[in-house]
Amino acid sequence: EGRLSNFAFSRGGNERKIFRELAKANKEHKIKRYAIIHVNNEAKAKLWGRKLRDQLAMASSYITDSSTVIAMSAGEGSVAVAYELEGAEEQ
Repeated sequence: EGRLSNFAFSRGGNERKIFRELAKANKEHKIKRYAIIHVNNEAKAKLWGRKLRDQLAMASSYITDSSTVIAMSAGEGSVAVAYELEGAEEQ
């Protein structure tokens, strides 16, 4: 089960919220793995990968370009993180 959460009115604000959300999820439930998805913005995705590796003490499972359908709605240059929590398969 996935969900969208957190938005802000600037890219910097969005990034800070995403990183805070991931830190909170990892503290409360322990992130099992995560992946970074981007829309023609590999440089930013790799930067996020380095930041998250430091923050979560684990590397991403993968970094990949998104599908055309997601790109159409998310917009050029978008970056997102998908994550799975420990024990999520049991819920």
